[in-house]
Amino acid sequence: MRKVAFFLLCFLCVINFTGCFNSSKKISDEPSISKNQFVETDKFTIEAPDNWKVNKQADSSLIFQSNSNDIGGVNIITYDPTQPLYQLYPNHSELVSSEKIDGLASEAYKVILKLSQPAASQNQSTKNEVHFYFLLKDKNESYDLFFDKDKVDDNTALAIAKSLRVK
Repeated sequence: MRKVAFFLLCFLCVINFTGCFNSSKKISDEPSISKNQFVETDKFTIEAPDNWKVNKQADSSLIFQSNSNDIGGVNIITYDPTQPLYQLYPNHSELVSSEKIDGLASEAYKVILKLSQPAASQNQSTKNEVHFYFLLKDKNESYDLFFDKDKVDDNTALAIAKSLRVK
């Protein structure tokens, strides 16, 4: 009888702890932007939240702004497929993490970088950026979709990355 009571008590504890501590948030497999604007350039199309300002540049690059602050953009970078991915990283950057992302417009990598100022500036500030590098090996180009990590949440960044279509 004691063994049955002990087993029952253990079973109830497991159920209780599982219910109490299972508060993890599920991230949607298909992140989306609730209200968006469709942006088209000569080289690609992309969607961005309606409340962002999107500035088109002459070279088909974009700058995203929110409340008059730059929060990200898209740059088109020359890419040599025989060289490592870090050829695409901006100057004064340190790799935080890198992972291949499947299901995007081309072979793509999500890279988080810690950016710092040049030593000569004597400015010690840093910021983290998330970059989605879309590798177009046949064109020797990479589309660098990037965001200030403190100003754009991960789900929004991924939803925008999933919306990019190469022409």
